[in-house]
Amino acid sequence: MSNIIRATVTIRGTRPMLIHHFGPDAIPLERRERTGVAGHDPEEWKRTVLMTADRQVYVPSEYILANFRGGAKIAFGSRGGHATRLAACLLVYDEHILFNRFVPENINELINRIDDDVYLDVRGVKQPITKARNIRYRVALSAGWQSTFTIIWDKTLISRDEMHSIVIHSGQFVGLGDGRNIGFGRYSVEVFDFLGKEEVSDATSSTM
Repeated sequence: MSNIIRATVTIRGTRPMLIHHFGPDAIPLERRERTGVAGHDPEEWKRTVLMTADRQVYVPSEYILANFRGGAKIAFGSRGGHATRLAACLLVYDEHILFNRFVPENINELINRIDDDVYLDVRGVKQPITKARNIRYRVALSAGWQSTFTIIWDKTLISRDEMHSIVIHSGQFVGLGDGRNIGFGRYSVEVFDFLGKEEVSDATSSTM
C-alpha cells in the first residue's frame, strides 16, 4: 500500500495580500531608465509582481512550502521536528499558484483602493539596517482572493490530521506574500480534500 497522499487545497484570503517578489528584475544587471527617485519609485511594482500573459497574479510554489513550514512550527512547536519532516516529504504539485485576480491596466490609478479586487498598496517602510524610510509600491489583492492547488506528501512522516492542522495554522497565523509580520496574507481553508488511491498513484508516477 502506498504511503503517498494527495490532497486538493482551496484557500481564501481573510486579509489583503501584498505581492513583492524579489526576483532578477528587482535588481537588474543592466542599467535601465530611471523612474522616480531612490526610495520612492511609483514603477517599483512592475519589477516585483508575478503575472501571466493575461495579467493573472501568481506566486511560485515555494511560497506555499515556506508558508506550511511556518505553520508546522506554530501548530506543533519546534521540538517535534514536524517542520523538518514536512520539508523532506511535501511536494506542491502546481509550479505556479494562481489566484483569482488580474492586474488591471490602470492599476497606477488605484492607489490604496482597498475596495477594488487588485490595487496598489503604497505605504512607508523602514529599512531594518539603515533605519531609513522608503515609500513602497506593491500590488495588493483585497480580501477574498482565492487559490486552489494540490499537495503530495508521505503519511509516514506527516499524518493526514497533522497536515490538515498545519494548513489551517499556516493560514491563520503565517500568511502569504509581503507584510506577513503585520497581518497581511492571512487566509482560511475552504477545501481540504483527499484524493483516491488511483489518483495518488497517477500523480506520483509523473512527479516523484
